[in-house]
Parts: sequence; structure tokens; C-alpha cells
Amino acid sequence: MGLNNQTTVTAELGKELYCQHCTYIWTYRGRSIFHTACPHCGFRVRVHLGEARAKAFRNGMVERAE
Repeated sequence: MGLNNQTTVTAELGKELYCQHCTYIWTYRGRSIFHTACPHCGFRVRVHLGEARAKAFRNGMVERAE
């Protein structure tokens, strides 16, 4: 089973993800569509939720933990 064009483009451009455990934000360029590990703390982040939380943080709807 090969990758479709949308997956390939997403992997090249990346997705901005947010870790709810340590509040780290990074650009994810991996191929998984389900989970990835936060590069800062290793917490398991769901790709779709992490992307939505990053957008919410950028819009001021989520605050970073101190």
C-alpha cells in the first residue's frame, strides 16, 4: 500500500503539534497519522489532536503551563 499525494505533501511541509503534557510546540514531519512522541518530553501525542491544540494555542484558547 503506497502513500497518496496528500500524505506525501503533509510529510514534507509538516504539521504544527502541541504536547498537552509539557506544552511544547513543534513542526511534525513524520508519516504517522495517529501518534508521535513529543521530542521534548517523550509524551505520546495524537497527531490530529496535537494539531488542533496547536491552532487553539496560537489563537489564545489554550495557555502554556508554567
